[in-house]
Amino acid sequence: MLLPPFFTRISKHYGVGNSHHRVLDTSLDDPLFHTVVPDFEAGIEDAARRLGAEPQFLLIDHYVDQGMTEQIREMAGMDEKRMHVYSSASELEKFLAQYSGLPGVVINEFLCEQALRFDTAGRLAALCTSGCPELISGRAETVVFDADAYREAAEVMIQYIARPQDHYPNNHILQKIVHGETLA
Repeated sequence: MLLPPFFTRISKHYGVGNSHHRVLDTSLDDPLFHTVVPDFEAGIEDAARRLGAEPQFLLIDHYVDQGMTEQIREMAGMDEKRMHVYSSASELEKFLAQYSGLPGVVINEFLCEQALRFDTAGRLAALCTSGCPELISGRAETVVFDADAYREAAEVMIQYIARPQDHYPNNHILQKIVHGETLA
């Protein structure tokens, strides 16, 4: 199959995937692409419930897509000063020093692992966006998203193959929460 020239100009900038679905942290405004994203709003709400208290801060992993970062900030509904987008370990340490021992939400379990190194007294809840909740093994509450969204993405791809003449809207496929728990 010969790919259109615009596709190769776009796809060479991203990792593995296929021509219709990519697992990456950006949205492309093109009907060829669908984006699988966690339901951040439900995740933040579930994290707060698991913490048993209103989160006092939010740590956000660095995303290439600034629009995604802004959506997460809006969904969190807290003052900008209480949110930190990861840029470096030293900046993270400075930010966490202001909230030592207070409950907070971390988007991404790898970022949570790093935050736990600086704030061992804190009560953290991680939105596990990488599918590795075991990484924070009992040291933080976890919110895990359903991998079935990827199956839904594959089904959309099969529809494209079976009926290429049909038009499918460019949309996000949301990963729903499977469970949240403290891993032991």
